[in-house]
Amino acid sequence: MAFKTDILKLKVEGSNPGTGANGELAIVGTSGNLALKYYDEDGSGSWKAVDSSSSLAVSNFGSGIVETANQFTDSDTKIMTSAAIQDKIAADISAQHTANMLFSLSANVVIGTSLVSKYVVMDNPGSYKFTLTASTTANGWKRGTSIEIINLSNYTQTISRPGSDAGKFYFTNTRETLTAGNDISIGKGQRAIILPDPDETQGQPLHFITILSI
Repeated sequence: MAFKTDILKLKVEGSNPGTGANGELAIVGTSGNLALKYYDEDGSGSWKAVDSSSSLAVSNFGSGIVETANQFTDSDTKIMTSAAIQDKIAADISAQHTANMLFSLSANVVIGTSLVSKYVVMDNPGSYKFTLTASTTANGWKRGTSIEIINLSNYTQTISRPGSDAGKFYFTNTRETLTAGNDISIGKGQRAIILPDPDETQGQPLHFITILSI
């Protein structure tokens, strides 16, 4: 004998239901004004509306199920509060974007591999430089990365390579490939646009560098 298990049908008690069993569910009212109620034997006994207005609280869930502010686990068994979601989005944006206002370089600045980076220089760098590691996926570079360095100082800013890194630059202004030992300078009122090419579309990993006027 087969049974249907996808439909639950409750009896309609009308607008004046009689006494029910404690905890019994029923549809109470008349057509167009029906409500789901349960019978409560407490006191004189009465039919009471099922309260669906109460909100679930984080504390209603088991420990470790709900992640709150500054928490994130890549898992299909957890849920996140709005604060946790906002913090995760902010962290992801921060990880992919770098914006620095550098009044002066106090050390060589290794440009990170964020997808979008912007540096504005406003003071004397002394002997310090911006440096770029070789444009390879092994170094963390990604296709579509864009870097901008703006020189608002009265001093020349230099782009070089860290240490003995042999990564090459392709200087688009002169259409030449620069090996280690050949730096690029940015004068007052100029900016450098840097597009790494970890896909090696030119047969080798290069940083395409273009110097423009602000």
